[in-house]
Amino acid sequence: MANSKIVYSGKQWRVGILAQSAFGTIKASSSNFVELPVMDVSMPSITTLDGGGIRSGTAGMITHDDSLFRTEKGGEITWSFEMPCEREWAAQMLASVFQDHAQDLGTRHTITASSGAALARPDFGGAISTGIPAYYTISFDSPTAADDFQIQDAILRNLTLTCDPASNEGRCYLAGEFYSGAPIVLEATNSGTWVQRTQNYTFPDWQTKTLDVDGTANAEIFVGSVDFTFNNNASRLGFDASGNAETYKWGVPEVEITGSLRVKYDAVVALTSGENVIQDFLSGNSATLVLQSSDGTVNAEGEYNIEANIYYTGQPEIDLASDDGVFVNLPFKVVQPTSSGAASGIAFEYVGMDGTASTAW
Repeated sequence: MANSKIVYSGKQWRVGILAQSAFGTIKASSSNFVELPVMDVSMPSITTLDGGGIRSGTAGMITHDDSLFRTEKGGEITWSFEMPCEREWAAQMLASVFQDHAQDLGTRHTITASSGAALARPDFGGAISTGIPAYYTISFDSPTAADDFQIQDAILRNLTLTCDPASNEGRCYLAGEFYSGAPIVLEATNSGTWVQRTQNYTFPDWQTKTLDVDGTANAEIFVGSVDFTFNNNASRLGFDASGNAETYKWGVPEVEITGSLRVKYDAVVALTSGENVIQDFLSGNSATLVLQSSDGTVNAEGEYNIEANIYYTGQPEIDLASDDGVFVNLPFKVVQPTSSGAASGIAFEYVGMDGTASTAW
């Protein structure tokens, strides 16, 4: 074969995703995948089971090629991505990392971790309801024929939501990692008509921004930025007849939510009584953070609310060197609030209306 003179660009690649109807049931390459709005496509990372080495009785001092071993059985695949948080992806990704989702008014999505709606451990292989359990076929489309490949039974293992008006053109961003315990499917040919969703971006344009500060409930704050990282600690368990994962361990030992909140140092967040955020840290108090677009009712497309009960995991950093003025950086972990020692109230909740029902995932 003659040496090809064509040089391809990574921008010619694209990645699509579709929810599977059942665990172990891959979507055909002829399916109409929904294209993820990633800026750059990265390749997945494949982990195999490897062994062997130089055997006794080997002539010479170099390992023989037949003394080494590798198998995809028991292996795993991870794929990382980053993309703008378009409206129709926010709820889907959050529901997928929490494996929790409720839907009403057609396309209003609610994802909740609380005492009244405790996260249920997903039954991978059980019946799917409103998109949960959510596992996907991820398809990679290359610029050359029969050079496509797929990942099946992929679940979202971790996700970071970042909202910072000073970066990413003011748009919120999503970054995360999909995980699979099934072997990669190579040499596929994508032949479906892929779908691109409408580019409706999510911005940190909250009308309500409140935080409990030093005994003052729902104090109105100026938010510089906020980010949340959700990690469900998923990994494979067991071997089926093909060596694929029988199921996924999920939420063991916990579903962990961490993050960072940057707020302006002012008459609400300061060091005096009733405003003393350092005292909150020293006292070990948790605080309710509320971010609401519009009036908080979430009854129109584009509106969304976030509520989180946060516990400061490090000393609040008062940044005196910022070019934007003095801000306070608050690292936190989301925790379940309690009352008289019993779980009570919301740990984390996202409610958003986006125009896409879970049947389109």
